[in-house]
Amino acid sequence: MAISKNMDFAKLDELNLDPKNPRLGRHNVGSDVPQTQILDLMADWKLDELAVSFIEGGGFWTQEALIVTRENLYGKSQLVVIEGNRRLAALINLRKAVLGKHQDRKWQEIAKGARIPKSLFEKIPYYLAERREDIESFLGFRHVTGIEEWRPAEKAEFISRLIDKGMDYQEVRRKIGS
Repeated sequence: MAISKNMDFAKLDELNLDPKNPRLGRHNVGSDVPQTQILDLMADWKLDELAVSFIEGGGFWTQEALIVTRENLYGKSQLVVIEGNRRLAALINLRKAVLGKHQDRKWQEIAKGARIPKSLFEKIPYYLAERREDIESFLGFRHVTGIEEWRPAEKAEFISRLIDKGMDYQEVRRKIGS
């Protein structure tokens, strides 16, 4: 199956931010990193722009579906977002703001008077991958050489992981397209 061709939907509470996301930085990753800490680390990732786009666009665009895998996280099997962590974090922050539980003034302003699409937090589109490794080529293209490039340290962290898994430089080059 690698990555499912069928789109599924999940509720916000069924999805988890990726504690192994290279963008978090080498010293902030690991299966035991709490979701709240990951969300704090993502605070300056322009999440508010995504939240406004969800509101203005009438919801979560299915063409921007998350890519997830099922992994053991915090002692149980859970859906972990491998691609789309910024989108998920924006939804988490937006829901907190809508419920009056976000302390940040910017998020309070976004939520104030906003017409939140009915299914925004209840029907989030995703594709399921069998394993994290099945998504690596896509991540390599999208974030190392493609449209949403990571910073050099984040690129190096991703490439280092591939090499640590036993890939040689030619295999890495083919996987990421560069």
